[in-house]
Amino acid sequence: MEVIPVGRESGKLSTSRVSRGGAVARVAVGQISRSVGTQVSSLGQPRDVRRSRSEQSAIAAAEQLVNVLGSMKGGAAKIGQMLSMVDMSSLPRAYREPFQERLSSLCDAVPEVEFRQMRREMETSLGARLSVVFSDFDPDPVGSASIGQVYRATLRDGRDVAVKVKYPGIDQAVRADIKNLTAFLWFWRRVLPTVSTKAFIREVRDALENELAYETEAVNQHRVARMYRDHPFAYVPDSLAEYSSSNVLVTEWCDGVRFDPAGERDQAERDRLGEILFRFYVGGIYRNREFCADPHLGNVLLRGDGTVGFIDFGAYKFMSPAEIAVEKDVWRAAVDNDAQRLSNSLSEHGLITPDWSPDPALLVEYAAHAYGWQTRDEVTNVRGVEEAIFQMFDPRAEEFGDFRRYLFPPAHLASRRVDLFTTTMLRGLDASANWYAISAEWMADADPATELGHGEKEWADSRRGR
Repeated sequence: MEVIPVGRESGKLSTSRVSRGGAVARVAVGQISRSVGTQVSSLGQPRDVRRSRSEQSAIAAAEQLVNVLGSMKGGAAKIGQMLSMVDMSSLPRAYREPFQERLSSLCDAVPEVEFRQMRREMETSLGARLSVVFSDFDPDPVGSASIGQVYRATLRDGRDVAVKVKYPGIDQAVRADIKNLTAFLWFWRRVLPTVSTKAFIREVRDALENELAYETEAVNQHRVARMYRDHPFAYVPDSLAEYSSSNVLVTEWCDGVRFDPAGERDQAERDRLGEILFRFYVGGIYRNREFCADPHLGNVLLRGDGTVGFIDFGAYKFMSPAEIAVEKDVWRAAVDNDAQRLSNSLSEHGLITPDWSPDPALLVEYAAHAYGWQTRDEVTNVRGVEEAIFQMFDPRAEEFGDFRRYLFPPAHLASRRVDLFTTTMLRGLDASANWYAISAEWMADADPATELGHGEKEWADSRRGR
C-alpha cells in the first residue's frame, strides 16, 4: 500500500556535545547554587532544620534532573531509565519510589519524530521505497524509546514484522551524551553517590554503545531466537538480517500484551511470570554464558498461548567459563557459609588486590548481600532486596567500604545489574518462589524444583538428542 505520512511533533535532535551538555550544565550549576544557598541559610540552625533544608535541596535537584533528562532523546533518557533502578538514599524515603517511577517513565515519554523523517531514514537504509519492501506499513509507531521508534509492517512474502528505526542523528547525540555524562560525574555524585564510580559509568557507556549497534543486535537476537526455539515458556522473535542495517532492525512480529503490575492478576499467575523472568534473565547467565543485560517489563510480552515473549537485545553480554566459575563459587560459599572457600576463590581468580587480606567472615557477609535472596531454602518475596544488593556498591556503606578494593570484572558488574533489575521486576510483580531451589538447578546441577523447571529440562534434553 502507499504509505501515508502522519503529523508528529518535530523530533530534530541537537547532536552537538556543547548544546546537549548545556541542559545538563544548567542542572549542575543550579545544584551548586542550591547547595551553597542551603549551607549558608542553615548556618546556626537546629539540626532538624538543617536536615529538612538539605532534603528539600536534594528533592529540587532530582526534580530538575528528571525534567532535563525527559526533554532529551538518546543517551540522556536511557541514563534516566537506568538510574530509576538504583539507590535513592540521598532523597527522603517518602520521595524515593515516586522519583524512581518518574525516571522509569522516561522510556514511555520520549517524543515521537514525525513519520516523514523516519521514512526517509528507513528508505535510505533499505535502498528502496517502503511500498517496494512491504505490502503494508502502519505509520503510527507501536513504541517509542530512547534510541528510536518501532513500527508494525508486513513484508511482501506475508510475514508480519517489527521495524525498529533509529532517530536521525541519534548516534552523534548519544555519543555527545556519553561524554557529557563523564564530564558531569561530580553532579551525579552529589545527588546519587551510588552511581559515581568509574565502573558504573563504564557500564552505562557500554550499554548505550550497544543500543546503537543494530547490526550486532540483529546477530545476537538471531542467535538467541535459535537458542530458545520451541522453548516451553519463552519465545524470542528472530531477526531478519537481510532487511537490517546500522539504522534499521527488522524482526519477526511478536504478538502479546505488556504486563501491568497493577493489573488484576491472581498470585499464582504473578508467581509463574516471576519464575519465567528469573529463569530467562538470571538463569540464562549460567546456562548459556550469555545474557540480555537490560531486563525490564517493557521488554516482556504476555502471549495468548501462555508463553512470554522477550524482545530487545541491544544490551547483551557474554561471560567466560572462568567468570561463571567465580559466580558459582560465590553462590555456593554463601549457601554453605564457607568463608575460606570464598576467600581462596577470589584470590585465585585475581579479584582481590595483592595488598589486601580481607576478613573471610566479611567476604561471606558480602556474598550474602549479593545472593541472599537466592540462597535461602524457603519461599520468599524479594521486597527490599534492591537496597541490600546496592550496599555492595555504595561507597557510603561503612560495612563494605573496603570492597572498593575488590576488582569487579565488567562481566561481574553486568551480572549483578541483571540480578538487581530482575529483582526490581519481581518486586513490582509481588512474585514469590523458592529462588534458592530454582537457582540450584544451574548453580549446583540440582534436579528441577518446579513444573516450569521440569518442562525446561525436558526441552533441553530433547534438543541435545537431536
